[in-house]
Amino acid sequence: MSYTVKQVAAISGVSVRTLHFYDEIGLLKPAYVGGNGYRICEEPQLLTLQQILFYRELGFELKQIQDILTRAEFEKVAALRSHRQVLEQNLNRTRSLIDTIEKTIQHLEGAKKMKDEEMFVGFSVAAGGDRFGNPIQLDGESISCKVSGHDTGGAMSVFEFSGVWPRHSHREQDEWLYVVEGEFDIELGANQFRVRAGQSVFIPRGVAHV
Repeated sequence: MSYTVKQVAAISGVSVRTLHFYDEIGLLKPAYVGGNGYRICEEPQLLTLQQILFYRELGFELKQIQDILTRAEFEKVAALRSHRQVLEQNLNRTRSLIDTIEKTIQHLEGAKKMKDEEMFVGFSVAAGGDRFGNPIQLDGESISCKVSGHDTGGAMSVFEFSGVWPRHSHREQDEWLYVVEGEFDIELGANQFRVRAGQSVFIPRGVAHV
């Protein structure tokens, strides 16, 4: 079936304004533009929009999503399986946190004593681990999420990486890098400097860096 942008907005819950913005930045182009000037979408565009929403739900920025969706090796079914795996892991973690909450309530109400170590079940991310058990792969580098934006109401997220990143900028977030070990050569806008273990650098949104 074919849909106008207004109809796509109605069935997806994404505003017309947002869909127009996705078109403007090349993230989601319509199948074609009708003679009346209306943007028309078909099933491939709906599936792409679904992918965008899944990646947004997992905390990806629009630029990251665009990079992923335009890769030659991107495959929708594989991506959906990956989304399902992450969501299942999130569901298991949520269940674990709910169980921790119930045990804590029972402990505080005197119904059942709780062991001290049980208070923190569901919160920890192991060394070298990823918050969702599914590290991001970017240009051959593994990037592990330690704290998700969903954990903080969108206030911040924390990632751990080693190696290099391609030059990029963030449209919506500032970034703060802290070096745990080793040292990195940073190009921030027109500035170049070296950051060593224990040092950090603040990167404002919109500033290209590598």
